[in-house]
Amino acid sequence: AAKRKDVDEFFALDNEFHRLICSCAGFPDSWQAIHNATGQLDRVRRQAFPLEQHFSAVYDEHHEMYKYLKKRHEDGRARVVQVQL
Repeated sequence: AAKRKDVDEFFALDNEFHRLICSCAGFPDSWQAIHNATGQLDRVRRQAFPLEQHFSAVYDEHHEMYKYLKKRHEDGRARVVQVQL
């Protein structure tokens, strides 16, 4: 999706990544609460994806976040989340 610059698919996969994190952390209902409260933010996110290098930046952040999740490295994961926010 990033390589094809498919905003709709990338946006859906981005949301799914974060939903999975909430679910795996034992808080599946948290994602729905977050998702319901992010209407304006979602519009901004969708508009930002087509910007130069934004697809790859978000992909790289998620890859790094996954790496830290896998290692159970909380400080690294928190650092990546702060950058992404």
